[in-house]
Amino acid sequence: MTKKLVLSIILLLAFSLSINVAHAQIEVTSESGTRQVYHTDLAEYKIKVTNNQDFKDSIKVRAVDIEYGQLMFPYGNIAILNPGQSKIIPVVFSPPRDVKIGSYALEILAISTTDPSVRASTYLRFDILSENPQLDVTIASRKELSPGELEVNVIVKNSGIISQHNVTGKIRLLNQEDGFALDFIKSGDTQIVFNKIYTIPSNYLGGHEIIVELYQNGNFLSEKRDTLSILPNEDLEILTNPAKGILSFANTITITNKGNVEVADRYVAPITSLKKHFLSASPVPLVKDNEEATQLVWTYSLSPGESITLAYKVSYLPLVLICLLIIGGAFAYTKYFMIPYSVEKQAAKDPSGENAIKINILVRNNTNTSVKSVKLTDIVPTPLKLVEDFGTAVPDVIKREDGKVNMFWNLGGFAPQEERLISYKVRSSLSILGRLTIPSAKIKVKPEQGRSKLFTSNKVFLKGVIEIPDE
Repeated sequence: MTKKLVLSIILLLAFSLSINVAHAQIEVTSESGTRQVYHTDLAEYKIKVTNNQDFKDSIKVRAVDIEYGQLMFPYGNIAILNPGQSKIIPVVFSPPRDVKIGSYALEILAISTTDPSVRASTYLRFDILSENPQLDVTIASRKELSPGELEVNVIVKNSGIISQHNVTGKIRLLNQEDGFALDFIKSGDTQIVFNKIYTIPSNYLGGHEIIVELYQNGNFLSEKRDTLSILPNEDLEILTNPAKGILSFANTITITNKGNVEVADRYVAPITSLKKHFLSASPVPLVKDNEEATQLVWTYSLSPGESITLAYKVSYLPLVLICLLIIGGAFAYTKYFMIPYSVEKQAAKDPSGENAIKINILVRNNTNTSVKSVKLTDIVPTPLKLVEDFGTAVPDVIKREDGKVNMFWNLGGFAPQEERLISYKVRSSLSILGRLTIPSAKIKVKPEQGRSKLFTSNKVFLKGVIEIPDE
């Protein structure tokens, strides 16, 4: 029993000794003491690493909290050490942006790469003498709403150690930008720096960002973003404009989608069964008859912001309307479809008995206004030859080229409704069987006002056997 107790004590001591040896297998110490730095400065340290193991080992140095600030090793963070050997590893520490004034210690680990359970630690100590403005922004507003009014508050809390001043800000929402100022805020204080009631347009839908930016002395400090969700909203505006006449009734309905989603619906207008026989509507509705009344039904689909206009009219003057349409049609034809200046061409064998073809060209001013000048152009094609036997007007210019003859008349001015007949004769140099085509004549008309216009006559076709030998 006594031997067993002694053996247990010896084993316990040996285990305890092995633990102490394991903890001392590597050592790491900071050789630089406490550094005093500003939040924008860099703190330089020297870390000593010692290998107390009985074999060569690579020891890696790193921070426990690798997200706190930035730890830089200019010459690497791994020391390859023989048994009993030490090495100094330079370290540069950059404080995090949101660090506050105060004293801090950053734990540093030295870890064996052979056995990661073998490790040691030390601390880099530093006093921060300044800080970035620690201004926490809260955007207080509803996160979801239908189009309408939205109240937005911007709240700023100084969570830093020192007071802040000369702070300005911007807030952007729905293509609008507003500014605000925060002249002074003590450490730990909270202030409402902005308040506004926005009107959310009815056609807005989906997610929209609210962005708040803070500046100090013109320099950017921070940004806060929230998302505003605008819910679907159906909003139809229906305006009617009825108008009563002596023997007629008309109604115009304008439907506008003021919401932010597409709307498909129908509009129903009741009328008596008699009125449908005198009805005109645009667009054409579906006419439904029932026992009580006749219904005019329009179906529509409107996107946000889109409108549709429905109109119908009941008139008991259909005959008068038909007469007005006839008169209006005649006026429109006279004004828009009647040819103002015409040139007509005719051709036939010369009635005088000569072996020739007589060409007649009728030029007419169909308008009720004078014409400043009219110029006529005509062509005698091959195999026809011009006989210089002209009627009332001789061409001003006769030009022969490429086997054809070009003739030009300057007819001068024309009075309203005036017409003139120009004629000449041609002969054929060959006997022609079949159909002879004589090309169109052209007139160029210069009105008293406005630009010159060109008009073309008809072509002339002579059918049958044409035998007019050349003399």
